[in-house]
Amino acid sequence: MMGMAALEEQGGCRTGTDGLLMNSELLLHAWREMLPPEICISAGPIVLNPSALTEQERASAGPVDQDRLLELQNGRMYAKQALTTIGCPAADIPVAADRSPVWPCGVVGSITHTSWPGGGHVAVAVGLIAHFDAIGIDVEREAVLWPTVWEYILTPREQEQIGILSPEARSAQVQTIWCVKEAIRKAGLRSIEPTSIEVEHELPSDQHDQLSWSGRARYINGSPKTWHGRTIRSQGLILTAVAVLNHADSNKCF
Repeated sequence: MMGMAALEEQGGCRTGTDGLLMNSELLLHAWREMLPPEICISAGPIVLNPSALTEQERASAGPVDQDRLLELQNGRMYAKQALTTIGCPAADIPVAADRSPVWPCGVVGSITHTSWPGGGHVAVAVGLIAHFDAIGIDVEREAVLWPTVWEYILTPREQEQIGILSPEARSAQVQTIWCVKEAIRKAGLRSIEPTSIEVEHELPSDQHDQLSWSGRARYINGSPKTWHGRTIRSQGLILTAVAVLNHADSNKCF
C-alpha cells in the first residue's frame, strides 16, 4: 500500500505540521483513551539517538536508508518498553517480508509513526493473544490531500459521501478515512487496497475532535470482515485505533 510519504513524493498532499511542538503526554493520553486498559501503549517523540537494532532485527530489515533506519530503531525502542510492561523483556522484533513487526509468541501489537522537519511521533500498542485477536493503530499528520489521489483512497460510495460535504471539509475527511484504512490494514495483517475497505462513521455531537467508525474490508480469498474503532484529532495529528477481543462475538471491538 502507498503510505503518506509516498503520497507526498508524488505531490498528493500538503501537510501543516512543519516545526510543530507536540505535547507527548496529551498524545499518550489520547491513545489510552481509544484502547482497552489491558493494552499497553508506549508513545513519544522520535529521538535522534535511539537504541540500536539487534543483529536479527537489522538483518531482517534489509537495505534501508538512514531515515527508515531511524524509524525502525524508534519503533523497536518504544515497542520494547511496551513489551516489558506485559512481561516480555529483551525480545527481538524482526521485520517481516511485508514490513510488519514480528511479535514474540503470545503477543499481538501494532507500531505507527509519522515525522516532519524537526520532529515526529511514534506509538506502539501491544496486548496478549490470550486477550486480543488483533490490534491496529495509525497516526497521520493532518494534511491537504489533493483530489487527484482521492480515487486511489476512496470507494465510489465514499466519494459520493465526500461530495456532500462543504469544500473546506472534504480533504480533512479523506485524510481521516485514509488513517482508518491504515489501522484496519495493520489489524488484519493482510495486504489490501484502500478501495477494498469501506468506512462509515458517526461524529459525536459533544466531541468534535473524536469519532467512532466501522470499516468493512473485502479480502481476496476470504470473507468480508467489519472492523470497529475510534479516531481522535490532537495537535495537528490524526490517531486511529482498533482492537478485537479474542473471545468476542461478531468482531466486538473497542
